Amino acid sequence: MKMHHLRIPLLTCCFLIAGLLTRTPVFAVESIAVNDIVLGIVGETEFEAGYALLQNHPISWEDDVDWSITVRSLDADLGMSDGGLYTKLLSDLQWKLSTESVWIPMTQSDTEVDSDVAGSGVIYIDIKVLLDWVQDAPGSYQADLEFTIAPV
Repeated sequence: MKMHHLRIPLLTCCFLIAGLLTRTPVFAVESIAVNDIVLGIVGETEFEAGYALLQNHPISWEDDVDWSITVRSLDADLGMSDGGLYTKLLSDLQWKLSTESVWIPMTQSDTEVDSDVAGSGVIYIDIKVLLDWVQDAPGSYQADLEFTIAPV
């Protein structure tokens, strides 16, 4: 299992999202690689839009059998504000395949990202964090994410 930690600086918030890369122990050759997930600096424009967005983030995969990739959070929420009075919801972190239009809120349950036949390639996901001028308080928010590839 390999872990990537990344910092996402925001105007009033800081997010740390990590992709945990796992290999399911089976009699197949399989691998998955997720690079750093960085949303960048969030300012007035993002808060007015209601979200910070990262588009076309690559997830490389290889498997010699038909496969499925899932994602889940290892955390129940994104953490508490600096003052400890506000907890940012995990569901404020959303994702989708870059080719799709429906956003999926992050959960602690394995959710299928994509599946295909044996081979290798790259899939692309978009990631966004919902922002709210009124509710979001200054703080360091984070979520550890686990991406898993497994035979189907």
